[in-house]
Amino acid sequence: EPFSVFDMTVTERKSNLKSGFHVGFGMARYISRRMLFNFELIFGQNRYSFTDRMSFSRSDNVQTISEASYLERYNRVELPVSFTWDVITGKMNYFIRAGFAVASTIQVKGQASYRPEEDMTLNTSETVKMNDYRNKWLYGAIAGAGMRYKVPRGFILVDLRANIGLNNLVKEGTRYDNTLFSSKYYYLDDDFSLNTFMLTAGYYFSFYTPSKQR
Repeated sequence: EPFSVFDMTVTERKSNLKSGFHVGFGMARYISRRMLFNFELIFGQNRYSFTDRMSFSRSDNVQTISEASYLERYNRVELPVSFTWDVITGKMNYFIRAGFAVASTIQVKGQASYRPEEDMTLNTSETVKMNDYRNKWLYGAIAGAGMRYKVPRGFILVDLRANIGLNNLVKEGTRYDNTLFSSKYYYLDDDFSLNTFMLTAGYYFSFYTPSKQR
């Protein structure tokens, strides 16, 4: 849900999801011939930006644009729990994934900018810690697909997944507390959830020792 200090009827709004990264480890166990239960611990960083552009007429009747923008870096620790189902088996295994993730906010930093008119200099703030304005816990649904290639004592994995945010990242009650951004840079937090796409490459080591059964 958008919020702005500008006149919303003449404001163009845009949001951009930028590149980030994640690293972590996981454990997996077959619970049936084709189904794996997966538990992971991931550290990740997401980056995204918001821009409001308001068109207006100056006193000399020249049409111009004011622009307020905001860039944020969000660091988190995430616990994804998911099930994967092998759809093709062999040396190269293809699978689909579904699950749930809980993320804990570690550090959030933001930087606001404001340009009064399109031919004027952009005024940019210092990077500000935003943890007080963000919720501690985030929840998401996971869907994805990938492949596992068998190698000695394990397999190499390539995984593409979507994480759909289920709750608001912003603390609604603190929206107007950041007076520096709202009064000097004309930025107000929108209510938003975070939807991401993650591409993972990794190696899984096998701990089991197969033995013949009678």
